[in-house]
Amino acid sequence: MSNDDFIADPQLQQVAEQAAEGCVAFLKQKFEKSLDYSDKSVEDIEAVLTLLHASMATEKPSQDDIEEFAMIFGSYLGETYRRNHGGQWGLASGMPALAIGSGYTGYPWSRVFKRLTNGEEDEVCGWYDHMIQYGASGDTVPRVVPAPQAAAPPPPSKKKNPFDFFGG
Repeated sequence: MSNDDFIADPQLQQVAEQAAEGCVAFLKQKFEKSLDYSDKSVEDIEAVLTLLHASMATEKPSQDDIEEFAMIFGSYLGETYRRNHGGQWGLASGMPALAIGSGYTGYPWSRVFKRLTNGEEDEVCGWYDHMIQYGASGDTVPRVVPAPQAAAPPPPSKKKNPFDFFGG
């Protein structure tokens, strides 16, 4: 999606950085995986999202919990892209987004929300690879645009630990 309506947001940048670190700590504690913000680490995120999606039927997380996971894992994806390829956090169409140099805006939180709720049809590895492709292309409008979710998860809330329903 074009980033014509993108507005940089330094506060969202801080939230994303902190949430990404929370994701790193969660994967280390619960899955003994060490994330390093490399492009390859996105495969580890996909593997954990597969497990989380599969457990949702039995664990029955609340909507708030799903949104919190979307923010945490989406922040890791966005921060991984930003650290390796550039980009800037902000809002586009009122949703948390990452603008990249090619004029493309990605929605990492929304993508993870869709991955958690819809399953493999919204996997994140291919989405991330497309972000790399768009960022490197120099095109002002990407040739193929992954459809963003209609409504993004809200900003993080100050509430209980969202990992509790996974044995946090």
